[in-house]
Amino acid sequence: MPDKLPISVFILARNSARTLRRALESLRDFDEVFVCDGSSSDETASIAREFGASVAVQDARHRDAEGEITDFSAVRNSCMAHLRNPWVFYIDSDEYVSAECAEEMRKIILAPSAFAWWTPRIYVHQGKLVRCSTSYPNQQMRFFHRGHVKGFIKSVHERIEVLPGERVGALTHPILVPLGDVAGVRRRMAHYLRIESEGLRSVSRIKILKKMLHTLRASLVHVLRMPRFLFCSGKRPPLFYEYARHEYNARLLGLLGKRLLWK
Repeated sequence: MPDKLPISVFILARNSARTLRRALESLRDFDEVFVCDGSSSDETASIAREFGASVAVQDARHRDAEGEITDFSAVRNSCMAHLRNPWVFYIDSDEYVSAECAEEMRKIILAPSAFAWWTPRIYVHQGKLVRCSTSYPNQQMRFFHRGHVKGFIKSVHERIEVLPGERVGALTHPILVPLGDVAGVRRRMAHYLRIESEGLRSVSRIKILKKMLHTLRASLVHVLRMPRFLFCSGKRPPLFYEYARHEYNARLLGLLGKRLLWK
């Protein structure tokens, strides 16, 4: 049996008992798994400990009265400070890692050609891989060396910021992202929009305009990919999941427009 991967993995979780076992099963080859728990009322913490993961409670300063995160970057940076390995990887509690992805990371840390890596994400619906989506290629920087990054930025849709001049690589093998139920997707969208709205209170008109342009461009990219999605021969998700991206962007543009007028 190969040695454990000298990589620290951390997961933000809250009432995640339904999906956490699958995530932790996929991380058995990693040296350290750290679950940052948002004061769950279910078995999230006990499941994490069952798999040998360390557990800490998310910083209450960055959660609201209902326990929802109000600044994802602040919570991630706080959790990351607990980790012991220089190489870090993170997933969400409803995601899981392919064996091929884990093995690819093993090879990278033995002879790194870069210290920050884009990680492809593939959706799963009803147990099958989704091959067709307007959001593909879908990748996030999930794997990195702590000595080569500044930390997480942005209160929502957070991302890791690499140090200037760092070479960035791209993994070949994906993490797997099951599509949530419609009600859950809508709740998450509403929560993200509340954070966006709060963050716009202190933003200048110039930054609002830039964000509007960025959001419009993202929507346009999805529209331009639609023919490829419609004529793709692989598995596609229900249309709701494609529509939800446009709905979110439309609602965000509405918020931005109101803030721009009220400045």
